[in-house]
Amino acid sequence: WRDQVRHNPRPAPLEASAPPGQAGLPSVRGDARLTWRDEIVAWTRAVIAGAIEHNPPAAPAIDGVIARFALARQLQPVLVLLYGAHLCGERGVAPIDVARVLDRQWDEALGRGELAQRGVAAYLGSRVLLSPIVLRALDELPPTLGELVGEPGAPLAGPCVVVASAAEPLAEVAERCRARLPAAILVAHGEPDLADLAFEARAYGAIALVRFPDAPGAPPAEPIILVLDDAEAADQLALPRLA
Repeated sequence: WRDQVRHNPRPAPLEASAPPGQAGLPSVRGDARLTWRDEIVAWTRAVIAGAIEHNPPAAPAIDGVIARFALARQLQPVLVLLYGAHLCGERGVAPIDVARVLDRQWDEALGRGELAQRGVAAYLGSRVLLSPIVLRALDELPPTLGELVGEPGAPLAGPCVVVASAAEPLAEVAERCRARLPAAILVAHGEPDLADLAFEARAYGAIALVRFPDAPGAPPAEPIILVLDDAEAADQLALPRLA
């Protein structure tokens, strides 16, 4: 038996070849539990190691961020890389890695591009990282400034108003508005900063809804639903009336 084993060793198992466009990625064991996040982690580690620069994995959640913030489609590799760094426990990535996945274009790497202008990425201590709000949305954690009602969708083009009694809870106002809106509604808790509220709503594919004072002055520019209990005050804002 020993002689047979010595002279007839068992052949090594064949390794599956990498799918097209994924050459150079570390092998990932076939497992039904693996998800798109596992693929992002493998690709990110390969980028940081200098083994690959192109062909990021598909990620519908990342595509949602691109659509909601009206970002250029070419930024998808950067968003995948920044989210992958978060999943790997890294505090962002080096600017050079951002430039590498963009064919050595440095604007986004140095904070001169769309990601910085839209607030989607931050630039701290020579590191590029995703906004904490965008990270929460991608991690499927609940928003911090309100409660979501409905399913994600497209944001409004600008602000609008709703007239509702002060006694009517905002959650009920949101339910009345849902049928007329293309996105979820983020019902504000308390009186948050309107710009922060609108940004968080956009990150979640929602439209912010907040109670507004009856003598508000100039209306905000953010796409947000302002709830007033006085019809005349609502008319003075000269905004589209939702309900």
